[in-house]
Amino acid sequence: MNFVAIINGLAILSVLTGCMMVFPFLVALIYGDGDASSFFISAVIAIIFGLLFRRFFRRQFALSVKDGFIIISLGWILVCIISTLPFMFDGTIPSFTNAFFEMMSGFTTTGVTTLTEIESLPRGLLFWRSFSHFLGGMGILLIAIFILPVMSSGGMAFYSSEVDPGQVITQKKFHFRMKKMAIRICLIYSGIVFLNVLFLWGGGMPFFNVLCHAFGTVATAGYTLHEKSLGYYNNAYIDWVTIFFMFLGGMSFILHTQLLKRNWQSVKINTEIRWYTGITLFFCAIVSLVLWQENAYSLADALRHGTFQVISLLTTTGFTTENYELWPHSAQMFLFITLFVGASSGSTTSGIKIIHYVIILKYLHVTIRKMMQPLEVRPIRIDKHSLDMKVVELVLSFFVINILWIMLGGGLLSILEDMQYFDSICAVISTIMNTGVGFGEVGPGKNLNEISMMGKWFLSFTMLAGRLEIFAVIILFYPSFWK
Repeated sequence: MNFVAIINGLAILSVLTGCMMVFPFLVALIYGDGDASSFFISAVIAIIFGLLFRRFFRRQFALSVKDGFIIISLGWILVCIISTLPFMFDGTIPSFTNAFFEMMSGFTTTGVTTLTEIESLPRGLLFWRSFSHFLGGMGILLIAIFILPVMSSGGMAFYSSEVDPGQVITQKKFHFRMKKMAIRICLIYSGIVFLNVLFLWGGGMPFFNVLCHAFGTVATAGYTLHEKSLGYYNNAYIDWVTIFFMFLGGMSFILHTQLLKRNWQSVKINTEIRWYTGITLFFCAIVSLVLWQENAYSLADALRHGTFQVISLLTTTGFTTENYELWPHSAQMFLFITLFVGASSGSTTSGIKIIHYVIILKYLHVTIRKMMQPLEVRPIRIDKHSLDMKVVELVLSFFVINILWIMLGGGLLSILEDMQYFDSICAVISTIMNTGVGFGEVGPGKNLNEISMMGKWFLSFTMLAGRLEIFAVIILFYPSFWK
């Protein structure tokens, strides 16, 4: 392992985090809530700390696969630690555990909170809290699309087929394309946030609130400025705008680039977008229908609230407009199912992802066919490409690990907190899937302030594992990884 290169990479992240605090610092100065000094001191500490380590670990080395996994996991933790400083210096969240939990929830775009009086926070801290969604959403896009596939077996072949189908890409050309695509995706991501800001502002929402909610919408995260989430506004226009942009955030950002280039053929053959659209329409229709038939709402309101809640949970955003735990049990059942789905790969969403379910279904179909015709050779195809069995095995392993984590983690949390098993398992689901909201103790309008210190550290680790799709974190605990 190149420990010098690892420390050098972490030092760069420290400097970048300090630089990003300029934005909440300016907000704090504008509103004059007294939290500007907290951001100034925190930014100075982060930048000086990073520059010192850069000074003593200046040498550059090529990063190996192991180095990449370490930087991804430790870098995420380091950024969250640095981000707690403004809250602790200001005294708003004096507990390091609570502040770390809040920032881990922010950067992993989970959105679950320990705060009981959100509206009372200074504007600079509220902005930093929501801005962490924007940064975390962009960070996970770059990791999910560029870093993890390259480090995995066959990753370059996968990436080259996405960027330049049918062409052989050399190593030098590959890295150039990767950098170019990363810049393009960051611009698209920022552009969608900008459009969301314009549309929400047009609906009469205050500009500061618009910024904070737009950061969470496109990043498919859940922090808002009110305990009632978007239900605070009770505005149909704001709800439908948010629905549209949550759906965009749940799409693959590589697909967004293809749409901008008018590459309709890539969109036409894309398996995941068809399933994503179909699953979304199915759950929206059935939940809305249940709400209407049970006379819970008028047809228009049933369609609005049902669609909003389905897309919010399906894309792991976690916004709410109503307390859906008061809805009919049949509607709650379908909402509970959406917690396990997730949206598209290469998006800002978390969860198991739709494409993984598609691969598992196709694998089951092929397995059953082989039972009837053992000599038949039938490959598993996605977007007209045959999948290597190693990819299928990884997908199956990923699914099993998620389910096991939920079951065992729910049991562990139930023991630590003396909670009902349903409540503890819902807390684990909301953190491993990064939805931030669910049922029971993590239902609408609730928080995890009463969870013990051990419970919060366990759920913080669960959020990180869910955001990095488990393997990048779990592999660090294998002794063979460090040999």
